[in-house]
Amino acid sequence: MRARQKELAKWDEEAGANGRLRRACDEQAKVPSEDSMKYLITLIGAIFFFCRLDHVKFSWQPGLRSRKGPYGKTISRWIDGMWEKEVEIVMDPNDWHEEKRVRDHFSALMGTLLHECAHAFLDSFSCDGYCEADACRVSRTRVEGGSGHGSAWFRVVTYVEACANANMYGQWKLGLENGMWSEVWKEERVIGEEDIRLCHPRYQQYLRYKGREVIREWRSEMRVSRRVSRRVGRRVSRR
Repeated sequence: MRARQKELAKWDEEAGANGRLRRACDEQAKVPSEDSMKYLITLIGAIFFFCRLDHVKFSWQPGLRSRKGPYGKTISRWIDGMWEKEVEIVMDPNDWHEEKRVRDHFSALMGTLLHECAHAFLDSFSCDGYCEADACRVSRTRVEGGSGHGSAWFRVVTYVEACANANMYGQWKLGLENGMWSEVWKEERVIGEEDIRLCHPRYQQYLRYKGREVIREWRSEMRVSRRVSRRVGRRVSRR
């Protein structure tokens, strides 16, 4: 994936090492305005997504991450009478950089933004099953995923993260492990070997290792949960 130099220069002015928005966040604890985030989405679209994110809206939602909710989410709705969608990215503006294990607040926000832009791009051009094609119906759970973190998302995000780390200032972590956890809780599965081979080569071994680890931890949590449920059930029955 080739990063476009003109848009990268504009990104650097806003979000690079001495970028205007990064400085405001680092020095004044001031998150970018919603209009500024919309501009960054447009730049991300030009750099990574074929200039196809201009329609995406943005809003802040303080407290979204509270009670272990997501750092951000992408909402898509079909427009009545039209074969196209409204798409909006919503993010928590609070500082979660320590939890995300990145260097600062701004880096955490930008990682979440890139994560959600991948969702926005895929959501914008997926049929959500409305085409009713047999091939689409059969592959939808694997490709789109029950939580939106199917094989298509991993294939896109591994290349985007690799390109961002090579061409854009910052510490880019786009939440691959979080994506796996979202999918295992929703569909009881992680990305398989056939799809891992289509991801960026640098991430293939990580996805294999992390997939095994997530499944192992999930099964352990499910066993504990079942034991607790049985104990609670016995207590209730005694009453």
